[in-house]
Parts: sequence; structure tokens; C-alpha cells
Amino acid sequence: MASVNARLSVIVIGSLAPVSVLGSILIWNSYQQWTRPSEVGLQDLVRRMKFRLNHDVDRIGSVLETTAVLDPYSELFARDVMLVQNLSGSRFCFIGSVKPSGEIGRSGELTSSGGNCEHVVVSHVQRTGNPPFSVVTDRGVPYLLIMVGAFSPSATYSDSSREVPQGQVVAAMPLEQSILPLISDTHGSVHPEEGLEGSQVWLLNKDAGAVAICPECGWTLPPDILSDSRVKAVFSASGDQRRTLADAWVSKGYLWQTAYLGGAVPVLAGKPLSPAERSAGSLFVVWLAVLAGMLTAALIGVAIGARELVLRPVQKLKAAAVSWEKTGQFQVSRRGMPLEFRQFVWAFHLVTARLSRRETELELSLEGQRELLKEAHHRVKNNLQIIASLLNLQASRIADREAKAQVLRARERVRSLGTLHRYLYDSGDTKSFHVRPFLRELSAQIVLSGSSAREGAAEVRLHFDADDITLTPDQAVPLTLLLTEIMTNAVQYAFPDGRQGKVSLLVRKEGNMATVRAGDNGIGMTKESSGLGLRLINGFSRQLGARMSVKSRPDEGTWFTFRGIVLADPPEPFS
Repeated sequence: MASVNARLSVIVIGSLAPVSVLGSILIWNSYQQWTRPSEVGLQDLVRRMKFRLNHDVDRIGSVLETTAVLDPYSELFARDVMLVQNLSGSRFCFIGSVKPSGEIGRSGELTSSGGNCEHVVVSHVQRTGNPPFSVVTDRGVPYLLIMVGAFSPSATYSDSSREVPQGQVVAAMPLEQSILPLISDTHGSVHPEEGLEGSQVWLLNKDAGAVAICPECGWTLPPDILSDSRVKAVFSASGDQRRTLADAWVSKGYLWQTAYLGGAVPVLAGKPLSPAERSAGSLFVVWLAVLAGMLTAALIGVAIGARELVLRPVQKLKAAAVSWEKTGQFQVSRRGMPLEFRQFVWAFHLVTARLSRRETELELSLEGQRELLKEAHHRVKNNLQIIASLLNLQASRIADREAKAQVLRARERVRSLGTLHRYLYDSGDTKSFHVRPFLRELSAQIVLSGSSAREGAAEVRLHFDADDITLTPDQAVPLTLLLTEIMTNAVQYAFPDGRQGKVSLLVRKEGNMATVRAGDNGIGMTKESSGLGLRLINGFSRQLGARMSVKSRPDEGTWFTFRGIVLADPPEPFS
């Protein structure tokens, strides 16, 4: 489960998130108010460049079509060239007819032309065929080529050759003549409201990169701008994408806009950000930083407040609870805690005080019960000793040997129970106790008592081998009585005529069970040993919950085995 600190952090962050989003939106809108006019002006410039290029292509194309009808292969073509230049109002670097083989058919002498670009025209016509117009770059200079089909002058209107172009009439001029006047307007006073001072237009080529529309203007393209994903997307545009304008963006200190002129010429228009726009960008960053700082400070403040007002009191309560669990004393300083925590500490202090008093009362009561139980065992032990002494005194006054033996056996049973209660008294535990030392003393006591009654007989030895096991008092009583019967019978009847012998007691622990074996190496079971004593042993075995088996052979002895005795839990330390 999440800690209190983690949950508070989630709550605080979740509470500040809407404020962060709202503040960011307001700051962004403020920034957009500064940059939107330039963006609109740049998009308007691109639209006017599109219109100007389409207008020039249509106007010059119409004039060239008229020239093509007048026979571009005649000697009078030079006069027609002057007519085309005067009618179009443009400065061409080439106007002439080009045969299908690429050979120049006729070209006119141009006045105030834009240079000579005959080689550009020939190379392009041979390579591309007959598109209505093209933009070709040669040696860093972009040219606009406008082409119309030229027909044979000797063909009749009904002749099929009249319908087949016999070459092309081509007009070529630098592209800057069509585009640069629009950009020049932005440097004057024609459109001062647009704020497009210093605008640049670059012709984009997938292989050659970018070429300035005006090579002499000294424009410089910012580094890495061509690697921008929005610039690369121009080359994959098609159909409607070429006819619509993409969104403008700010990068490298410029406002950029991509577009297609005439649906076929990709260009990149850029405008350096003005000082006001740069300051708007800086203010945008500053306001974002201020917002982030305020939110961070608020988060830190809330975190500190939560730590001081919530986490620290909780930690104090936790430490006090751990100390109370170990020492039984609940002590915590309420200084600086909120009212709710002080009330909680006071209530918890009352509860722990009551629990401590109740625990003390229970411990005193338990101690009293233990003392009473010990006193009960002590008195039972004393009473059993008195009874054993009385039986011993009674036996000494009985003349009949058989009757005397029965009284002495009764005395042994009473003495065994007395020994058991003495061990229970010493252990101080009412649930279980370790029986190994008790069984050792009990077996030695029985063998010693039985041997003393065998006047002049050989010694009967004891073999004791037992694991340390724990039993309840209810189990110990029947075990004591059945071992008393078995070992007393062994001492009295297993070794007649003063024979020497051995009585054994073996105890083995097997998991949570125990097995007890008691026997001798005497003459085996006799009628004297199979009477009342055997019935008592059977009864005590059932009371113990054990499975009894008996094995007896003449001159090999008798063995009693008790299996399946359930062990008790070890006793708790008694203080």
C-alpha cells in the first residue's frame, strides 16, 4: 500500500495540474498575439507569390502561343522576339524555337536581357519534353522556363502535321524577376503593416537542397533547417496537400512557411523574428519558467506543510506506538501538532492507559492463578506423600505376604503421582512440561523401591534412554500410572528366584508424535503379571490416546510399546 507521503504527493500534483495547464494556455495565447501578425503576413506573401507566378506563366504563355502561330522558324522571328519582350514586360535571358533534336531553331536578339541561358534551355528541353512551365536551377541561379508547341508553317489546317508540334517556343528568365518584386515591397512602404522586413524565399530541391531565389541578395539559410521534419514533408506532399498552406513555425530565430508555387515548385519562405517577437519568445520562456517556479514553490510549500502538519505527527504517533508495544508506555509530545492530532493523541493516551491498567490487572490475576495452581500441586503432593506414608505404615503391619504386596503396589502408584505433582509444581506451567527428567527420576524410583523389597536377590539394573519431549498434565498422569504398573510388575515378577536382570525405558520423538517402549529381559509374562495390572495398563493407554502392543517370550522378557502419543507445545518461560 502507498505511504501517506506518496498519497499526499499525488493529491497535490493532481490539484496543481489544472492550474498548470490553464496558465500554460494563457501564456501561449499571449505569445501567439505577438507572432500572429507576422504569420498572417508571411502566409499572405506566399499566396501573392503563387498568384504572381501563375499570372506570369499565363501572360507569357499567351504571347508565346501567338508567336508560335506566326512561324517561329522564319527569318522575321527576331522581330517577333522583340514583340514578345515588349508585350510581356519581362527581361528574358532566352526566347527562341527549339527543335525536337534539341537544336536551336531561331532565337532573337534580346535587349536588356537577363543574361544568356541558352544552354539551360537546350538541356532542359531534351530532358523533360514539353511541360507548360518549369523552374530550373543552374549554377545556383533558378530560371523560369515557359514553353508552347511550335508548328510547321507549311502545313495546312487540314493536314495532320498541323496538329503535331514541330518543336517548342521557349522563353526563359531568372525566377527572381517574378518573385523578387513582391519581396522588395516588404522592404519599402507598400505593406508596412505586415512586418515582413528581411523576408527570404528559397527554392527547395530534394537533391540539391535549397537555392535562394535571389542569388545576389546574400541570403543565408540557418543551419539544420533543411533537416526539420516540416521541410522534409514538402517533398512527400501531393494533390490537395500542395494546394493548401502548412502551418508556420518558429525555428532558429526565423518564422518559416513552406508552400508549392504553381502546384509544382516547392519553396521555403522565411522571415527573421523582430526584436518585439524575440522578446515575446523570451517572455514566453520567462513566463513558463515563472509559472513552473511558482508551481514548484507551491508544491514544495505544500509538501513542507504536509510534512510538518501531517507526516511528522503521524511519524511521532508511529514511534510512540512502537515504544508502547515494547515498553507499555505511550509518550508523545503534542507541541506543534494540529488540533485534530492533539485530540487524537489525548484519546489514544487514555486508551493506552486503560489498556495498561487492564494488562497489569490481568498479569496480577494470572500470577495469582499461577500461585494458586502451584499451591494446589504442592498440597496434592504433600497429601499424596502422607497417603504413601500411611500405606507404607499399613503394609509394615500386614502379615499376609500377598496382601502386603498389593498395599505396597498401591503405595508405589501414590508415590509416582506425588513425584509427578512435584514436577508440575516446579515447572509452573499449566499447559505442558518437559517429561524427560521426570521419567528418569520416576523409573529410578520404581526400580530402587522394587529392588529393596527383593531381600538377598541379585541387582535389577535400569536402562534409560529418552528424547526430550513435552506433554500436557492430562497426558502425564496416565503415562505415569502405566509406566508404574509395567516397571513394578517387571521388578516383582520378571526375575524370580533372585535372578539378575534389566528393566528398560525408551522414549523416541518422531515429528509431533512420540513412541514409548518399556520392558525387561526376564522370564516373560506370567499369570501374576497379566491380571489387574494389565487391565490398568490397557485403560491408561486408551486414556493417553496411544496404540499399545505387547511382545512377550519366555526367557526373552516382555516389552510394551505405545505409539502415536501426540506431543504438546513447549512450555512458555515462567518468570
